[in-house]
Amino acid sequence: FSGFFVNVTAFLLVKRTSSISLKLITMARNGGLVLVSALCFGETITLLEAIGYAGLLSFFGAYTVVKQQENDAAKQARADDSELAILKAEARTTTPKEEKVSELQVEKPYTRRVMTAQ
Repeated sequence: FSGFFVNVTAFLLVKRTSSISLKLITMARNGGLVLVSALCFGETITLLEAIGYAGLLSFFGAYTVVKQQENDAAKQARADDSELAILKAEARTTTPKEEKVSELQVEKPYTRRVMTAQ
């Protein structure tokens, strides 16, 4: 039964994320198991193995942080796009009279300014 559960969860994980995410999570799980077995059960680990598993876990953490930042940036971009779409829709619904008034109220950066001598 547990083998079936592992396969179903792996399938769902790949479906929701990617096969690379499954591989990274599996490697992190294996590294965690090795560290727990060394700390709790007294399993001996060579220096090279310890460096390798520590690097694996640290890079997995870095990958997770980078992916979260990418997801946050994508969400922000989608929010900005939706705000822009709302503004464009509001601009299309204004009447010509309202547009003239709004143009007069906005200061144009290219207007001339007269300088006076002091």
